[in-house]
Amino acid sequence: MKRFCTIGLALSLLVILATDASAADHKTTVLQQRLAAAIKMRRQLPANAKVSLMNLRIGNARTWEQATAVHDVVLPQRTRATGIIAAKVQVTTAQGIQLIWVRCRANIRANVVVTRRPLNRKHVIQRGDVHLVRRFVGSQTYFYHIGDVLGKSVRSTLVQGIAITSRGVQPVIAVKRGDHVKVTIRRGTVRIRTSGEALTKGRVGDRIRVRINATGKMVQGRVSGSLMVEVI
Repeated sequence: MKRFCTIGLALSLLVILATDASAADHKTTVLQQRLAAAIKMRRQLPANAKVSLMNLRIGNARTWEQATAVHDVVLPQRTRATGIIAAKVQVTTAQGIQLIWVRCRANIRANVVVTRRPLNRKHVIQRGDVHLVRRFVGSQTYFYHIGDVLGKSVRSTLVQGIAITSRGVQPVIAVKRGDHVKVTIRRGTVRIRTSGEALTKGRVGDRIRVRINATGKMVQGRVSGSLMVEVI
């Protein structure tokens, strides 16, 4: 009888230990998922990007052990969200919400825009110049959709097979000083179309000064396309 009691007690302890281990594993999994989601948001990654976290280290192990849930994960403003990262984690404990720090290595794989062939400086990118390739993503700003680079000008020569970053391209000058431009003036629901002369140059989205031909009046407008300006 005494032997059976001992066996029962041992089995009960094993069940308790297994339950605690399962809860700890679940808590760690949730933390990793929340970290990965925060990194995706910070880097504005597409849905098909994969964030892998390694060497996860908890700053305050005792508070983490006492935590019952992960409340929130916040990346500091200057965090690169790749390589070695640190994050603030709010956890729920019996004493309320408490803060701990975690540290880990983050690797990111995503489909990025890559050159199909060498592209010379000032070349305007066309659809056949690029395609999507799955790559490890570094700390630079990459393009994840082909449409985001079409019509942009190459800053300096790009070799074949290189991932294009924001530093490698720039918007094309859509309006030059002295160009005759089409001007759309919007007043509520009313649109007036006229013509004018550009007094400054600009890329799509830039604000430039324009002289309206019909009145000689100078106005400011936003470049909406090649030789097109919109005044609101």
